[in-house]
Amino acid sequence: MPIYGTRPAGNSFTDPRDSQRRKIYDAENTAMREWNTRSFETIAAVNEYVRTLTESEWWKANFKFCTWVKVASKAGRGATGQHFDWQNYGQINLPNTTWGRSWLTVVHELAHAVTPNRDARGARIAAHGREWRVNMLKLTDHVMGADTGRALRAAYRERGVAYLPKRVISPERRAELQARGRALAAKTGPPVRKTATPPCDDCRTGRHVNYFHPGEQ
Repeated sequence: MPIYGTRPAGNSFTDPRDSQRRKIYDAENTAMREWNTRSFETIAAVNEYVRTLTESEWWKANFKFCTWVKVASKAGRGATGQHFDWQNYGQINLPNTTWGRSWLTVVHELAHAVTPNRDARGARIAAHGREWRVNMLKLTDHVMGADTGRALRAAYRERGVAYLPKRVISPERRAELQARGRALAAKTGPPVRKTATPPCDDCRTGRHVNYFHPGEQ
């Protein structure tokens, strides 16, 4: 089960490197430019939309572990950048600007809200890792439409950004495959190894044409 909760301050020993971040932003600016210019009128309007979305059956079917999201206005010094508030999980802080209230910004931050901090094994997940990209594409397809989703996938591919879910094999499936392999090995027996032909006098003197031993041509 994925784990949700607060993310501590960046630490090279605990947080994986967010190596795809620049490519992610570049892909969004290329494929979703229109949505970066379309904005909600107020933070309250963003909150109302997010509330309706998170209460929808679609949301419950896709993000059942994330039951609520709150949007707050980011004020004061440094209020120029949006972010998902890891210390108050479930809260998105947005600057009260046209860009901060844009559809692209809201959907981008919602993708953070629905992406857990750790995977099922307990390993930390990068902020814009593959898990986040999978959720970003789900939200894009639903909120902005399939055409925008296809454009974002194409932009990811052009930049070498993986976006398909990782294949996860359950312990039961792994045991089944191992048992099948053992049964196949028992049926076919051990592999037959070829025995090298011992060299003859002509091999040693180099008189064979193309270095083939007689009978091997």
